[in-house]
Amino acid sequence: MTLATYKPNAVAAASAVKPILSSSEYYDALTHAPDNNLHDIITAIGEPAIGESAIGEQAEDSLYPIDKLEAHVKDVPHVAVSIFIFHKNRLLLQRRAQTKYHSGGLWANTVCSHPRWQETVADCATRRLQEEIGLQCGLKRFGVIDYRAQVGELFENEQVHCYVGRCPGTDQDSTMPYFQKKSVPGDPVAKPVLLCNNPQVAFNPDEVMEVSWLTLEEIDAQIQATPEAFTEWFKIYMSSHRQMIYSALQDLSGDTCHEC
Repeated sequence: MTLATYKPNAVAAASAVKPILSSSEYYDALTHAPDNNLHDIITAIGEPAIGESAIGEQAEDSLYPIDKLEAHVKDVPHVAVSIFIFHKNRLLLQRRAQTKYHSGGLWANTVCSHPRWQETVADCATRRLQEEIGLQCGLKRFGVIDYRAQVGELFENEQVHCYVGRCPGTDQDSTMPYFQKKSVPGDPVAKPVLLCNNPQVAFNPDEVMEVSWLTLEEIDAQIQATPEAFTEWFKIYMSSHRQMIYSALQDLSGDTCHEC
């Protein structure tokens, strides 16, 4: 199965060439972008302080608030969260909305976000899973990934706290995506709907264009075939931290999705 099976123009959209802008022009354009979270105050990481733990937690006096866009323009290290929701052995991928401030239209893991200043990483994970995907799942923290990557004119320089969860669903063929468009109760406009059990769960179209359930092996094949269709950080996760993600899947102990 390929991502293009149910979205033929996915790769074309993902690889579209963007105009070359100066840093100041790019910053100004982003400032007026429709991303509602563009100027969230997030948590920047300063010089490591005494008390920093071995698993990547930072001492409080090494953290400070910063505007999210500023952090990505100035390549400032900051705290982030990544979530991996599985159904059986399939990972839920999202394709980012085109209106995102970078990497719009590209595929990534279930949720990638940033804790607001003084928000815990666990609270952020729970909040953004609900806001982006519409799920309330038991989440288990399984590791920390530090990485840096350039994304267009911006930079991701992140200490990523990773969470895994399980969403039960129907026993459909693993080659079929759990995705269709339906009207959500109370809203006559057709929206993308993620199908688990009853009731149906609608993801947020302001954040996500579409979703897909793929095995790690299918993801490997897709990244090899069309790397331009995936975010830089997800390619790093799969190339350098795949075993940690696989181990997290193996260690899942029956956490369930309360909304499915």
